[in-house]
Amino acid sequence: MWISNNQLNNFLRTGKIPIYWNFLNVFNLNANYKLRIMNMRTLDNNPYSFLRVWKPDNFFDDLNSNNLIAAIDYQTKDDFAKIEYLNVKNNNVVLSRILVDFVKNNSNKNKIILDIHQSLNRYEYAKNLGFLLNNKTCSDNPYWKETERNY
Repeated sequence: MWISNNQLNNFLRTGKIPIYWNFLNVFNLNANYKLRIMNMRTLDNNPYSFLRVWKPDNFFDDLNSNNLIAAIDYQTKDDFAKIEYLNVKNNNVVLSRILVDFVKNNSNKNKIILDIHQSLNRYEYAKNLGFLLNNKTCSDNPYWKETERNY
């Protein structure tokens, strides 16, 4: 079954999944955030995780698309983790780095892969996150190139 990002965001917003309040304050961002994580397994039994971060004005604010500030989906393989989807409001590099580090810490892998389009429009953004081209083409789409970050 395939679902759109909007459907996934709505499920994570309204589903019976715990909200982690102030999760990102440990990184001294001096703001309040709400975070939801959903873990599942792929058909080939690899862990797959979805994470959404909202920044409401106060604890009682509704979680909605207006205050959704970050989303990341990643899959853990045998020797690396692959970020399948990364979207951060205003391409905030600090928050993006926190999310990439979150993937590294939770996947317990020393190599993270992120695909970018062959036009390399977002390569500078990926490079600012510590990703470098590895001269490999994405296995499921020849128009995308792999970048990787090793720890």
